[in-house]
Amino acid sequence: MTTSHEPAYTEDGMPKDRYRAYHEERAKAGVALAMTAGSATVSRDSPPVFDNIPAYRDEVVPWIRNLTDGCHEQGCAVMIQLTHLGRRTGWNKGDWLP
Repeated sequence: MTTSHEPAYTEDGMPKDRYRAYHEERAKAGVALAMTAGSATVSRDSPPVFDNIPAYRDEVVPWIRNLTDGCHEQGCAVMIQLTHLGRRTGWNKGDWLP
């Protein structure tokens, strides 16, 4: 298995083709469980600080689906780490809400 970590391969905040390929190649090598998206954020008031995936945005769904489908085709299960960064981020990052 691979543990959750953020490879910083998002494009426009989304886990697009490079992000998918990163996990899919590990699945091809025999990884049975890919834990993706180290600290994918769950809310606008938890702005990403190190290329985290904004999991609260609807447009992330097809990209996550592509990633999981690619890994599943290799026999690899997928899970995502979700978080609210809370005090690990700052008021002046992204969509911080007062």
